[in-house]
Amino acid sequence: MNLSGSNFPFLKWIVILNFALICVADPRISEAGLVCDTNRTSPTIFVPQFVTFMEFLSQRVTDHGWGNIGINLQNITIYTLANCYQDLPHQDCLLCYAAGRTRLPRCFPGESGRIYLDGCFLRYDVYDFFNETTDSAKDKVNCSSSIGVATGQELATLNASAGNLIEQLTGTAVANGGYAAMHLNGAYGLAQCWKTLSEEGCRECLYKASRDIKGCFPSRDARALIAGCYLRYSTQNFVNDLSADSRKNLSLPSNVIAVIVAGVIGIFAAFSILGFLIYRRWKGGKVSGTGVPKSSLPSDPCRHFTLKEIKTATCNFDENCVIGYGGFGNVYKGYLDNGTTAVAVKRSNPSSKQGVREFQTEIEMLSSKLRHVHLVSLIGYCDDNNEMILVYDYMANGTLRDHLYKADNAPLPWKKRLDICIGAAKGLYYLHSVTKHMIIHRDVKSTNILLDDKWVAKVSDFGLSKVGSLGKLDATHISTAVKGSFGYIDPEYYKRQQLTEKSDVYSFGVVLFEVLCAMPAINPNLPSEQVNLAEWACRSYRRKNLEQIIDPKLEGQIAPECLSKFAELAYHCLRNQGVQRPSMGDVVRSLEFALQLQEGADNRSGHEVEGYIHPPTRNLSFPLIINGHANIATSENDIVSGSSEVERKLTSNGISMSISQSAKLKNVTIFSEIMNPLGR
Repeated sequence: MNLSGSNFPFLKWIVILNFALICVADPRISEAGLVCDTNRTSPTIFVPQFVTFMEFLSQRVTDHGWGNIGINLQNITIYTLANCYQDLPHQDCLLCYAAGRTRLPRCFPGESGRIYLDGCFLRYDVYDFFNETTDSAKDKVNCSSSIGVATGQELATLNASAGNLIEQLTGTAVANGGYAAMHLNGAYGLAQCWKTLSEEGCRECLYKASRDIKGCFPSRDARALIAGCYLRYSTQNFVNDLSADSRKNLSLPSNVIAVIVAGVIGIFAAFSILGFLIYRRWKGGKVSGTGVPKSSLPSDPCRHFTLKEIKTATCNFDENCVIGYGGFGNVYKGYLDNGTTAVAVKRSNPSSKQGVREFQTEIEMLSSKLRHVHLVSLIGYCDDNNEMILVYDYMANGTLRDHLYKADNAPLPWKKRLDICIGAAKGLYYLHSVTKHMIIHRDVKSTNILLDDKWVAKVSDFGLSKVGSLGKLDATHISTAVKGSFGYIDPEYYKRQQLTEKSDVYSFGVVLFEVLCAMPAINPNLPSEQVNLAEWACRSYRRKNLEQIIDPKLEGQIAPECLSKFAELAYHCLRNQGVQRPSMGDVVRSLEFALQLQEGADNRSGHEVEGYIHPPTRNLSFPLIINGHANIATSENDIVSGSSEVERKLTSNGISMSISQSAKLKNVTIFSEIMNPLGR
């Protein structure tokens, strides 16, 4: 085979660039230790998803030098962590991460794996290990013999200098946010705790690491590989100089780094996919004995249930099991696995002929494309006997709306509301920016943000979602039927019939004001200037009297600087032109900053202070209505609420509306919609 000339120009460049990288940078990708679990799991769960969630983690490493995430996959949650050591220049960190993610799959099909490189650490597991400090079964030391061992007088010097160095390293790292690097009398050392550990957790981890690593004397080079930290000493200098000049000298241009990292990741992805295809082909030759009926919908990894299984889970669709009502049918609470697993079962009206497209869209989205800690998990479906049934994880705390203006629920504290908003925003950011193809939800609202038993927010209901290549939606997503929910519809989307991800941003802006004001998006029982929450809140913001409409139950809880940031963000999300709105990535960052401002104010005061916001007592009596009312823009600066005639025509089946090109309003039935959910 001839590799010369122009036949393989890309391959030649990869070789040249990798050689250049070795000459000018040191990402420290030497492997210090690989720890794999002996418990095994199915490759059908791990292999197809590994590239996806490692790519999502890659964005966090790119932004912060570390990242962690939990992703639900077929009834289990996979937790992942990547952490570069802080002395690595940014580009070396990316290269170390790229190397680690290509090696970690050697632990497949083990339930967990962790790899310690000399520049970074990666781990995946089936439980939340983010606060784990030590692991007696898997912690170890690597007493390297690569540069020999000390003898005689050198041994006495090493014991003294390395011993003192280790003590200073651990103390400095604990007080310095989990990191320290230094040298002492010819010994060099580095200590790094993972960013998820608290100060006390870091101290506990490094105490064990320092105790264990001293057992490596007289080795001139040693590493302690602990669950929550990494500690190394050596008689050779391995620590990077973090001065600006050294970073510049050790770095390649970013486009060169991008090519190399892309090459490494591309090769890894290709081999992962190839291995999985071989596995599937091998497994495909085996006959399953489950007798599951054939279906036109995907059966892997989404589980297909028989109608008999569904009836057993819901006590034959007992009315006492109903926890929600929708325009498309009922939602039941059921139990699988001999009553040990609670689920939400969404069943269409058996006589309905509508919603097939939404039913199939939701299955295709959640069974293959979407796996994230802040997206609702679809367990399976049933299409026997023309049924359309979806089975989800049960969300014990219902919807966000339930806890904003439902009288029999305790009001949510402000910081918990912020956490929920951040979680939902992260779910939408994943849809817009992290998946292979951009996904626009099209029905973002407080009833489609669910809360699990730990109050983790999960975006739900993807029946109206649209998929398209990143960067191409502006040109291609022209729709003759604008779909969404009244009160949340992007006015620019309605006017121009052009769907972009900024339509979701607009809807989320409405949700932000709902969270702040504890009022529905549309309430026809209020005075005309207050019917539309988005319009009313934006007007109040411009007039600088937003405090007048804030939920009175938040009295004394909101720091002024936090309110300012939060309200500013919500206002910008509702800008008339999509290009003026922030991206969901910007929304996440702004909300996290608002939370930091709140926590900073709380830490300074330690209790309620006079400067916190005190909204006036609200004397509003309005029914708990569903947001079934149009929010239609007739000009760039005019958002007009629907007429009272339209309001009178809205029925219990009219939550999600389809607006034709002629702007004729009519009720439609949307499978993804839930009315009066009591927990799902």
